[in-house]
Amino acid sequence: MGISESANELAIRFKTRRQDVIQLAQRSLQAAQEQQKRYYDRKRRDESLDIGEWGLLNSKNITIHHAVREQDNSCKKLVDRYIGPFKILKRLSDLVYRLELPESMQFMNGVFNVEQLE
Repeated sequence: MGISESANELAIRFKTRRQDVIQLAQRSLQAAQEQQKRYYDRKRRDESLDIGEWGLLNSKNITIHHAVREQDNSCKKLVDRYIGPFKILKRLSDLVYRLELPESMQFMNGVFNVEQLE
């Protein structure tokens, strides 16, 4: 009977150790998620824009002639950071807006994330 008792004790210790490791991993994961959330929230602006307001559009990800305003494409430092102003037509969600674009930009759909607006 001594063998089965020691095997039973070994199984109980293994189970206890496994549960401790799982709890440690869960606490570490929770702490990492909270730290990442704090870092993300520092850079996040909670901003809502009203219909009819005017906003500028970040030209960083827009490669059109209107954005460079007839400037030399070889010198990106001199390109305007923002283009516009554009009238806000509709709020599609908390983070997405439709803008009224000029004729020269009608090939774009006019829907932009709030992070692209200033």
